[in-house]
Amino acid sequence: MSRARTVTTSDDLKLKVYVTAGPSADAPTVVLVHGYPDDHTVWDGVVAELKPHARVVTYDVRGAGQSEVPAKIADYRMEQLSADLVAVIDSVSPDAPVHLVAHDWGSIQAWETVTDPDARDRLISYTSISGPCLDHASRWLRNPLNARASVGQLLHSYYIGIFQVPVVPELMARIGLIDSLANLSFRKGLPLKIGSERRPEQNVTNGVNLYRANFVDALLSPKPRSTTVPVQVLAPIHDPHVTVALQTQAPKPFVTDLHTRTVVGNHWVVQHRPDMIATKVREFMAYAEGGELPATLHHPTGNGAYSDQRVLVTGADSAIGRVAALAFAREGARVGLSGTHEAALAETAALVGENGTVLGDDVDADLVSRVSESWGVPDVVINNAGRTLARGFAELIASYAEGGTIINVAQPPHTVLERSTKRLRTDFARDGVRVAVVAADSQPAATTVEQILALVGELRP
Repeated sequence: MSRARTVTTSDDLKLKVYVTAGPSADAPTVVLVHGYPDDHTVWDGVVAELKPHARVVTYDVRGAGQSEVPAKIADYRMEQLSADLVAVIDSVSPDAPVHLVAHDWGSIQAWETVTDPDARDRLISYTSISGPCLDHASRWLRNPLNARASVGQLLHSYYIGIFQVPVVPELMARIGLIDSLANLSFRKGLPLKIGSERRPEQNVTNGVNLYRANFVDALLSPKPRSTTVPVQVLAPIHDPHVTVALQTQAPKPFVTDLHTRTVVGNHWVVQHRPDMIATKVREFMAYAEGGELPATLHHPTGNGAYSDQRVLVTGADSAIGRVAALAFAREGARVGLSGTHEAALAETAALVGENGTVLGDDVDADLVSRVSESWGVPDVVINNAGRTLARGFAELIASYAEGGTIINVAQPPHTVLERSTKRLRTDFARDGVRVAVVAADSQPAATTVEQILALVGELRP
């Protein structure tokens, strides 16, 4: 059972706060911040999953749920939203820092606190879901190297311009149009048709002022700040509002301890997959509290297009496998190597260098579980071994719900592997597993690897 309390903000507004007791008095405290147009109930499933392990705090942000409504648009400015969050933390955990988890606009405003040097001692970790820092995002959008991805993000964010117009958003809220648009993304990518959510009109109408009070200044005059707080970004691959590229790339220059993870789901993944969200939050909490970094957590290994990726190459003791392993290593990937010839595999590992890990024989039926337990869930599998490994890795990637890519390398004749690839693509598409096939034929290994790299790039979310 959650106990409700009231917290008074620095501008004398009353926020409704809900505290769910943990398993013991010394359990860690986790504060969850909701987005637009939701209230604290969006976290109900996650709260249920976390409460056996932590004391869980949710609250209705100003203008939403049972919290009071500000009088002016300026009362929704980022500085005030951050002050609200700090007031909640001070109320529920005055003597100990907390773990912070936020979604959508909750995440956008939480970045303001996370990057505030004065708040560093109040936070142990931060998990951001579908909500980038506006200042980081503005810098990322201005970078010419991100031009193509920036156009994609701007198309995703078409509604922000509409929300700047007086009266029109309020009218859209009153007739249920904003709710209908939100429900399109609420259902996106789901395997079954589900019912629509009906959000309180107050949440929809008042929350528009979040956009009016903050977006123009952040886009025109960004003031990005850095943070030493450990940050985990969970980027849903089917999110129609915030692209994976923006979520995972924008914070990189400003976060010293950053871990980005794609997850299978849409913008409201916190409601659809609370078990998965809670698991990843708990993993990161354990790391931030001094534990070992889980093998399944991504972390950059250097520069390059794949610096935050795990790439498994089976048949890495052969020409194509070796060339592929070297190509991905040059792009910064952590490369897992398996093959049947121990000496040749060792040669590949020596060429790959410190980013390579030998994972043993790819004839072994236990390869999938061995890779998962000792190295981590791969983002990319180059199945060059010509054996029935792809389905096992597809099942592994699907079960971990972070998405991934499998490239089958087909030696002549191609028919069997091409049919297998088609079946896998159909069976696992909704789980975020992208599957394709490359025909090796008699062409040089380097040519085949060029095709592999191009395919992986096209299939990345």
